[in-house]
Order: sequence, then structure tokens, then C-alpha cells
Amino acid sequence: MAARGHVGTEAGTEAGSDVGGDAGRSAERMAAPWPIVHAGATTTATATDGARLEVVRTFPLPSGEVWSAVTEPERLGRWFAEVTGDLRVGGTWTATFDQGAASGVVAECRPESRIVTSWRWHHDPDDNGGAGPSRLTVSLEPVADGTRLALTHEGVTGNTTGQAAGWYAHLAGLAAHLRGPAGEGPDEADWDAEFARALAAVRDPGAAGAGTF
Repeated sequence: MAARGHVGTEAGTEAGSDVGGDAGRSAERMAAPWPIVHAGATTTATATDGARLEVVRTFPLPSGEVWSAVTEPERLGRWFAEVTGDLRVGGTWTATFDQGAASGVVAECRPESRIVTSWRWHHDPDDNGGAGPSRLTVSLEPVADGTRLALTHEGVTGNTTGQAAGWYAHLAGLAAHLRGPAGEGPDEADWDAEFARALAAVRDPGAAGAGTF
């Protein structure tokens, strides 16, 4: 099942919505930093001015397992979107969400380590404000307690806070997929709740309780 919503959606959610879960999931949230939006950053790959979004999460699994979940279309469909195409260097791909689609060209791919691709929303008629596609990088690093995943999206225009919260919610969905039974992924309510929490933290990172759930 493809993940609900898409990066940047705010419709149907209220910032600050509560989300349930056992003690293990609460501890995992506390260990997962909120997304960061760096306004006005420049991506050297595309010479595009825009925001740089960063989301980091650590998974208690070897890098090979995490790499499989973020690069194999069949597994991506369980927690992210329906992905078709070729995720090798020079390959093109399309990700179809419930509320939109994106596509890109893979610029770099180092198995179990790093994948870099351009990113263009299909609903953006003027190709990211005429500036060209943005750039998405996913890097994996073995650490003492598993694998650290760092996602960076550069040259982002439009609803940057919504897109940052969307990436956070998708990585929360990845966590649910990795810890759940084979074939299982997040449901719509979980995605919406994680999105709402992250959106509130991004909008007001200094607010009491932000990032401590």
C-alpha cells in the first residue's frame, strides 16, 4: 500500500494533533530530530536558490536493510509512494502519491551508502519557479546502534515547512515499516499525526514541548 498524503500536504491535518503509541515508539520519537528548514540555501548541483530541508533518523538495523527499503520500488510502495522507473545512475523514476506525483533523474548511487537525484513536482507547471528541479540526497552511515539516515532536500521552493514535515512523516512511516511484519506499512492516521507534530515543531521550534514527544 502506498503511503498516504505526500511531501508538502497540509490539508486535513491540524498542527499539534496527538498520536498514540507504546513506550518504544515514544522513545523512538524522542531520538528522531525534528526537520530543519534552512531558508535561502543554494544547491551547487542545480544552481538553484531555495530552502534546504534536513531530516535525520537512526534505525536499529544494518545499512543493507535500510538501503533495501529506500531503493526497492516494491518496498517503497509500502511506506512512501508508488515508485516506477530505474534507480541506477542516469535512470529516471516517478513517485505517485495520493495527492500528486514527482519525478527525477538519479545522479549518484552508491549501494548501502548514498543516492542523489533531481526532484520535480508534476503539479509545478513552471518547473520550480523557472529555476530547475530541486535535489534530493539520502545518505546512510553505520553507527553503534544501527544505521543513521540523513535526508537533505536542496533548492526547495513553495511550501517549505509543509515539505519538511512531509519528509519527517515519511521517515516515521519508514520506521514503522522496518519494525513491522513483512509487507506492513503506516496507515493514514499515523502519517497525518506525525505530519501534524512535525509541522508544529517546524513552524515554532522554540515552543514548549517541541521535539520532546
